Amino acid sequence: MDNDEDVRRMAAEISEGNRYYGINLTNIARDRAPTVEFRHFNGSLNEKQIQANIKMAAGIINAAEKARFRDTEDEIFKKRGNILKNTSRLGGTQTKKKMMEFLDLAFPRRKDKNAILNVFKKNEWR
Repeated sequence: MDNDEDVRRMAAEISEGNRYYGINLTNIARDRAPTVEFRHFNGSLNEKQIQANIKMAAGIINAAEKARFRDTEDEIFKKRGNILKNTSRLGGTQTKKKMMEFLDLAFPRRKDKNAILNVFKKNEWR
């Protein structure tokens, strides 16, 4: 992505103008305050669920920090951008494959990845 318009176009395509997806990018697409909202977590009193939610949030933060300080020519940075750009809402195998690619990048430890997969299994989001 070379400029702000590319980012807005990608955000509009991913969110399809709907803020009720796992990641809400509608503000970016509509030229409002540049915020991203994560809707992955349902409320819970289960300590394992809470711990998994915290690990998920920490993984997202760590992935964002790594991407922020890398050279734009870095291959992993390009791969993350391409995953987001090529994300499809068609469901089924394509969606699962893209989710696993995201988890592989954000959570290199299998234990953390499994904890996050359990969060996804227990939560309902689009």
